[in-house]
Amino acid sequence: MSRGADDEEAAEIQPLLDKEPSSGPNSWCLCRKVGHAGLKRLEQHHHRVIEFAFGLAAVGTLCACIALMGAFATGSLLKMLSWMEVHGPKFDAHVGVRSFCLEFHDGRSECKNWSDMDCGAVASQSN
Repeated sequence: MSRGADDEEAAEIQPLLDKEPSSGPNSWCLCRKVGHAGLKRLEQHHHRVIEFAFGLAAVGTLCACIALMGAFATGSLLKMLSWMEVHGPKFDAHVGVRSFCLEFHDGRSECKNWSDMDCGAVASQSN
């Protein structure tokens, strides 16, 4: 006889004890009132619900990884996964967290890191 069968027999022999709530979440009035509520359809198909939740979490993780790659990308990858695109009269910009790329309408293109920018020089040019 396997150990799993022994556990099942022990579970059938020992009745569940109704413990008095002493402390912790079991002692909270709201938990005792809401804890008995359930949705039959979800309970009947709990494996499908768990599989769906797992799939949804996997899709969310994949989207987060793509967003992270786009945030810290440079060059052509930044152009594909940019967080923001700006279309102007002289150039188009693809912007990420760490860098940005400018595509001028005459065919030139350049990428720069935000850390290389001198904001004081940019502010004095706009005045």
